[in-house]
Amino acid sequence: MVHRQNIPATARVANMEGDGRLSAPSAFRNAEPIIEPVRNTAIKSGNALEIASGTGQHVVKLAAALPHLD
Repeated sequence: MVHRQNIPATARVANMEGDGRLSAPSAFRNAEPIIEPVRNTAIKSGNALEIASGTGQHVVKLAAALPHLD
């Protein structure tokens, strides 16, 4: 397996928080900009599925911003 070298610090995958949660700096930075396009295209009510949620940070923000979705 080939491993990339010289990866920028902002590309790190995730850090373990003291309470066991994973936290990715990139997810923290881009969660808010993702909400508006999703709000404009999401169904008005019903079920939604997030695929490849990684740390789960985006889905937490989306759930708070779109409470009409399950």
